[in-house]
Amino acid sequence: MSSEDMYIPTGTYGGIYMQNTVPRLLDLETGEVVSLTKSWLRERMKDDLELLKEFEEESGKKSKLKDYLIRYLEGNPDAK
Repeated sequence: MSSEDMYIPTGTYGGIYMQNTVPRLLDLETGEVVSLTKSWLRERMKDDLELLKEFEEESGKKSKLKDYLIRYLEGNPDAK
């Protein structure tokens, strides 16, 4: 179990094991690992106002984070 996973005891003999399901990204230049979250993606897309507006109007953002990141990177090849 990693430090980000969680075990919740529910009684004398059992519990619930919850695994962290937040996607992670590795920056190949710095070696930094970041979580792909709505707030992280918003910060990256702030220079692409059209895509950011579309993202803000999207329902079910959490399930589409990867799609929006790919679209952002394809439209902004110099982005880091």
